[in-house]
Amino acid sequence: EMAGFYLIIGLGFVIFPTAIVATGAYLFPPVEGSPLSWVPLFWSILTFICHGICLLWLIVEYYQFPVNMYLRALARRWQNSFVTRLLS
Repeated sequence: EMAGFYLIIGLGFVIFPTAIVATGAYLFPPVEGSPLSWVPLFWSILTFICHGICLLWLIVEYYQFPVNMYLRALARRWQNSFVTRLLS
């Protein structure tokens, strides 16, 4: 029931700030050939990534997903497969 609402809010949290930054970069483009002409595109991508990471962090915290244990298990599995290949 509330899942759709949370989905819309989460997507808005990621898309809306990115759209604001990208619109500013589109309406006021840098001078072509200037040394920092790459900054608006980089800033737009960075805005999207940072807000996406915040949303992912909130999801992980809400569902209490044990990220540390999961990564340790993956590392252990990778080490075991590496050692097995090395010894055979």
